[in-house]
Amino acid sequence: GAEPTVSAADNFTFETMNTKDLSLTNKTKVFELFSSNYRCADLNYIDDSLQTLSYIAMAFEDEKLIGFSLADALKIPIPRCHDEQYVALGGIGCVDLRYRRRRLVSRLASMAGTSSGLFNNAERVLACSRVAHPASFRLLSSSPYIIPKIKIPLSSWHLEVAEVIASFYGVELKPNSLVVKGRGLPIGYPNVELDVGEDEMLPFIDVDRDQGDSLLAIAWAPDAPEGW
Repeated sequence: GAEPTVSAADNFTFETMNTKDLSLTNKTKVFELFSSNYRCADLNYIDDSLQTLSYIAMAFEDEKLIGFSLADALKIPIPRCHDEQYVALGGIGCVDLRYRRRRLVSRLASMAGTSSGLFNNAERVLACSRVAHPASFRLLSSSPYIIPKIKIPLSSWHLEVAEVIASFYGVELKPNSLVVKGRGLPIGYPNVELDVGEDEMLPFIDVDRDQGDSLLAIAWAPDAPEGW
């Protein structure tokens, strides 16, 4: 059946703000929630994300943080595109394990990604995300304009765009790939069993989670420039 969603009966409140305005109290709650979601959680990863990405959306039940998502919104030059393009940078999202399957992650990601108002009149957006496992990649992989895509080689244009996006995330890609180089230690391992098929694992063959690697996913919406 369909997943349950947030209803009026739920005593949740939502807040979106610039990450620079995050209070020390709420920053501590973000760290704690991340640590509860992942084994071997690297808190430096969250700290770096808060400094790199401009927006955070949070969900609370009373004073308890039950979910958050990070994002940024840019309008920047993209290789082989005549005009500057709208770019959404998705960051990590976490939800308290007791509040899973209520579509809170997607709601918070949308709130964080659109809070700037930059995309209000955008005809096309380049949506990007760093994903560490296939369950996260699933949210973007249904797009016909996604890279990487199974059995479709990356073009030189794909790689040029990926390098630009990686620079805004402050990360380095492995040569001729969309694999983000880790820092030599895990970002973290999810505290839930991931139900993923063999095909879904294929884009992650060269992603070494023990070294903190992740995958850069990029998708145009609602369509892609000609030749993509």
